Amino acid sequence: MRDWMVSFLCDDVIDLPAMIRVGLPIAVADAHAEVKKKAAWVTENGGGKGAVREVCELIMQAQGKYETRIDAYLSV
Repeated sequence: MRDWMVSFLCDDVIDLPAMIRVGLPIAVADAHAEVKKKAAWVTENGGGKGAVREVCELIMQAQGKYETRIDAYLSV
């Protein structure tokens, strides 16, 4: 069993071939409807409006690393 997964954040139909091959396909809120259908998760924020940050925070929280990273940042 591997301890990693590949994710792909996308927004348009040109991304579909790659999207269906990854472990965690994610669409931004303002993605094309077909892309949203194939996504395991759709962000609340649109492309260029915080979607990448949203996904990064989600992944860090899922890994249990978010709080320790924030604490480390604040202690500098």
